[in-house]
Amino acid sequence: MYSRITKVHSAWVLSAALMASPFAIAQELPKGEPGQGGGTDQASPTAGVEVTQAAPKPTRAAQPGAGIDVEFVDKAQKAGKAEVQASQVAVQRSNNPAVKRFAQQMVTDHSKANEALRQLGAKKGVSVPNDAAVDPDIEALKNKKGREFDVAYMALAGPEAHEKAVTLFQTESEKGQDPDLKAFATKTLPTLRHHLSEAREVSAKVEMGK
Repeated sequence: MYSRITKVHSAWVLSAALMASPFAIAQELPKGEPGQGGGTDQASPTAGVEVTQAAPKPTRAAQPGAGIDVEFVDKAQKAGKAEVQASQVAVQRSNNPAVKRFAQQMVTDHSKANEALRQLGAKKGVSVPNDAAVDPDIEALKNKKGREFDVAYMALAGPEAHEKAVTLFQTESEKGQDPDLKAFATKTLPTLRHHLSEAREVSAKVEMGK
């Protein structure tokens, strides 16, 4: 009889232990440690909540007409206006036929190029003002006469000015970022090179007093 009671009591204790074991095991797991099946003893703070990742910041696209193109427009329009202004004075004041012919050609060609550049710049959003700023070198040119005038004019609009123009337009033609401005520079280059050749010839005549 005693043995039977002992067996029943042992079975009851074992059953109670088995029922309590999951709770006991859970209590023994350190917080945050993964349990069986890869879970944890605590629910994740984001469990059941839809997590939306922050959208990436938009990349700012490069603006057209930037960098070298803007610099080209600025320098080209300033040089072109100076050529026209100085040459207009030379057409009126020079007594040298070669200088007058050269100056008239500069007025014609550079006026066309300046207008084309103005329209192209406006299309690209680059301002090219129409007003003619007062150039102290041109104002000084107006006070000269004879050979002194011719020498001063060629110093402003002759070989050196056209060497700079050729370099400027060639750089834009080769390294410009805007296709329209590159095409304009490429198209204008032969005219500028011709001007440079003429400027050297006329300058040499003026230096020799012819």
